[in-house]
Amino acid sequence: MAVLEAKIVLFIVAPCEKGTYPPLLFCHGFMLGNKWYSDLLCHIASHGYIVVAPKFYGIIPISITEEVRRAAQVTEWLPTGLPPLLPEEVNPDMDNLALAGHSRGGKTAFALALGRTEQKPPKKKVVDVTQPSKFKAVIGVDPVAGSSPRIAPTPDP
Repeated sequence: MAVLEAKIVLFIVAPCEKGTYPPLLFCHGFMLGNKWYSDLLCHIASHGYIVVAPKFYGIIPISITEEVRRAAQVTEWLPTGLPPLLPEEVNPDMDNLALAGHSRGGKTAFALALGRTEQKPPKKKVVDVTQPSKFKAVIGVDPVAGSSPRIAPTPDP
């Protein structure tokens, strides 16, 4: 376990064999803890991923906007904060960062990948492809849209 800015507790699972592995940021579902996914996250790590699962809140849930901001904080922390916490000779391949989430965490993951860290919808309706995403893959495990349309992408007609 690691704590980031005293608000975000991280559950980290990594391979034990030396090597360079892609990190996977996993966002938990609504009212679920990050350790509740320990079996799944250990299974993913056994296939060659360093899994980082932040716990975004305790008993009282936070807004989806704040959850996305906290996920962005963890993403920014990864390149410098993660390596010292890993086993010796296990290194993160930050060029192949993946993002996943379950339920509301899936919504958080997609919002983060789209750069939706603000409460107001973007003025542009077109995704700016000149700004490459930090993430090589985004995985939604039963993602939900929830009640916050400000974060949800606008469907194309």
